[in-house]
Amino acid sequence: MCCASNLHARRLQELEQLRGEIENLKSSAGEFRDNGARKRGREEPEAAPKDIWEDFEKSIKGQTLEPAF
Repeated sequence: MCCASNLHARRLQELEQLRGEIENLKSSAGEFRDNGARKRGREEPEAAPKDIWEDFEKSIKGQTLEPAF
């Protein structure tokens, strides 16, 4: 029981130390000042792939064929 109590006290101390470091980073003028600077923007999703079988059917029927480059 004493070991568990000691471990709990150490964890609380580490937690408070980390909270202090986070607040220090947030308050300092730099790259961690706001949430936008800490997070990356989302990338645009890629366009849906073309249906190759539909393109094949159109080319067989004599309709337009768009070559893929």
